[in-house]
Amino acid sequence: MSSSRITCILFDLGNVVVSVDSSRIFATLADLCAHNPDDIQRTLLADTEWWHHFSIRHFSHEAVAAWVNERLMTELPSIAIRDAFNAELGPTIHTTCDLLPTLRQQAVIGCLSNTNSIHWEQLHQQYHFMDQFAHRFASQEMGVAKPSAAIYQQAARALDRSPGEILFFDDRAENVAAATALGWQAHQYTTHERLVTDLEDLGFVVGG
Repeated sequence: MSSSRITCILFDLGNVVVSVDSSRIFATLADLCAHNPDDIQRTLLADTEWWHHFSIRHFSHEAVAAWVNERLMTELPSIAIRDAFNAELGPTIHTTCDLLPTLRQQAVIGCLSNTNSIHWEQLHQQYHFMDQFAHRFASQEMGVAKPSAAIYQQAARALDRSPGEILFFDDRAENVAAATALGWQAHQYTTHERLVTDLEDLGFVVGG
């Protein structure tokens, strides 16, 4: 395969394909236990090591609930905590999703996302855009998160593509820079108009 021709397009999910807002986790938890959401946010985010592990390992609902309840000194049910974490996931970004059927006629498409086991389950159950992706790469299944070089290398091996054949869109500059350093054709997602321009500049037909 030629390394100069794009044969695969990968999308980050959060704020590229689906809107996310982590503040909704803490607001929902606050409603459940009558704590201040800012206090909940400070308490939970202080454990940075746990959040890193959450993004690169499988966690059961019960394990997440045990961690939350320990730190907040609450006894919230695991299903309620699961739903609070899933409150971070918002509406589909339809302007991106509307392009997927057209793009999949021109290249293999997939997603490459830093996520977690709770969100991954919800994404597959509630968001139909996941059906558009021939390849679905999730950090907690790969054991590594962006912007580590290893996650891009694993994805390229699974795709059996050379780096130059992979086009990647992510909203975070550091993730784009890491992919670019490995030879991927990576672009930062900022607006739908910029996404369309980047695709058209690379020869893709995006329609109407």
